[in-house]
Amino acid sequence: MARALKHIDLQRVAKTAEAIERVFETDAIQNAALRERHLGMLQGLTMDETPKQEPELWKSHLNSNLDENLRNGESMQQFADCIKIVLEQIRKQHIGKTILLVSHGGALDMMYRIASNQAWDAEKAVAVLNASLNWISHDGLG
Repeated sequence: MARALKHIDLQRVAKTAEAIERVFETDAIQNAALRERHLGMLQGLTMDETPKQEPELWKSHLNSNLDENLRNGESMQQFADCIKIVLEQIRKQHIGKTILLVSHGGALDMMYRIASNQAWDAEKAVAVLNASLNWISHDGLG
């Protein structure tokens, strides 16, 4: 079921991008780095299954342990670094332009944290919802 949901989530992002392409008569540029965090052994488990099958990893995940890679997944720090790198690459490629990113909830939340200098392990200051519009600007400095 989790694999099916992942497929649906990817389809949702692709369909959103396709609709934007039609409306604005432009071409989307895909970037695989703007994806969700890989949750290691928790990947593919439902919210009900996770605490039962992997209670220690689930606890570590909930406690926002920055270095926990959830056994062969990505740590929160690794995920943050990946998102930060791709955002900087996009910024440099499109200096002075307005761009639109279509991405996943976890990646969008991380983008907000990066833009607002919020700690990765801090409680969310703002809820970044799925299917929401979020504006991030850059002052053009470093």
